[in-house]
Amino acid sequence: TGRYEVIRRLLPLFEQYAPDTAVALRSQLTLLTEQGFKSLVSDENSLVTKGIKQEPTPGTVLDKLEERIGKARTESERGELYADAAVVLAKAGDLRSQDLADKIENTQRRKGIRQYVDLCLMSVAIGKKDITTAARLAKSESFTNAQRAWAYTQVARLVMNSDRTRAVETLEE
Repeated sequence: TGRYEVIRRLLPLFEQYAPDTAVALRSQLTLLTEQGFKSLVSDENSLVTKGIKQEPTPGTVLDKLEERIGKARTESERGELYADAAVVLAKAGDLRSQDLADKIENTQRRKGIRQYVDLCLMSVAIGKKDITTAARLAKSESFTNAQRAWAYTQVARLVMNSDRTRAVETLEE
C-alpha cells in the first residue's frame, strides 16, 4: 500500500514534468488497484494533490457535479456528490454551496453538511472582512448556540473600529 500511495501522490508531478514516465506509473497504479491496494483517499480528494495541482474553481466543480449526478444510481450517491461539491464551494466562499447542501435528501446528513458549509462560509467572510455576508450568516439556523455566539462575536469585532454602536447591537443579538 505504501507504493500505491506514493505513486498516487507523485503521479500529477510526473504527468506535468515527465509524461513518458507517467504512462508507466499510471499502468503500475492500475495494476496495484486491481490487486486490491485501493486508497482510503478518493481521486477527488484535495489532500492528494494539494500544492501540486491547481485548486478546483466553482465552475469546474459544478460542471463535474452535473456530469456525475446523472450517473448516480442511488439517493445516497447523489447525497455524497452534493455534499462533496458543497464543501468545495464553501471553502471558496461560494454561497451556492448552501443550495447544494439543501439538495441532500437524508435529513441528518443535510443538517450536518449545511452546518459545516455555513461555518466555512462564515470563516471566509470573516477572513475577507465582508461584514454584510458575515452578519447574514451569523443568523444561520444551522449553528449551535456556541457557534452562533462565536459568529456574532466575530461580526462585532469586524465592525468595532468603524461603528461601535453596531458592534454593541450585534453582541446583544
